[in-house]
Amino acid sequence: MRLRLITAPSAPVVTTAEARAQVNAYGTASDPQLAAMVAAVVSGLDGSAGELGRALVEQEWELALDAFPSSAICLPLPPLLSVESVKYVDPEGVQQTMDAAGYTVEPGEHGFAMPVHGTRWPATRAQPLAVRVRFKAGYGSTGDKVPAAIRSAILLRVADLFENRESSIVGKSVAPNPTSDLLLFPFKLVRP
Repeated sequence: MRLRLITAPSAPVVTTAEARAQVNAYGTASDPQLAAMVAAVVSGLDGSAGELGRALVEQEWELALDAFPSSAICLPLPPLLSVESVKYVDPEGVQQTMDAAGYTVEPGEHGFAMPVHGTRWPATRAQPLAVRVRFKAGYGSTGDKVPAAIRSAILLRVADLFENRESSIVGKSVAPNPTSDLLLFPFKLVRP
């Protein structure tokens, strides 16, 4: 199995203006730094390598498999928005694109694609990555569709980065704030 990002999100999860308000910064002088901090926090949470194991703002991915499974293809990075295409290499070595009428898609938190009732996935050539499923995942096309708890946790982590911009803290008593972890906990996927 291989997962590859095709199209990155086109909108931020939280805006620089929202981050500026969170840290009580006046003016726009800190905006480049805040934008970089937002990007750093989001990259630690979003996508296949992110802490949450899910897509936040709409993005397109390709899942490549060696063969079709016996039933449904469970698509990672919930929530699933849509399946764009299912392609496979047939036994003769020719790439085919399945007609969308040949499979059903269940979008949402536990999204999957499966052959329509009474049919099976087509036969594939015995080769690595013979099946490729392109899909869109995320809560929507804009950051305001992402659950408030995730957005709040991002802003808390950005504020922490902004407040503690150095690699070491001198002369301050520092204790971790569990709030962002508590906000994110319900959205974390259990990985094997």
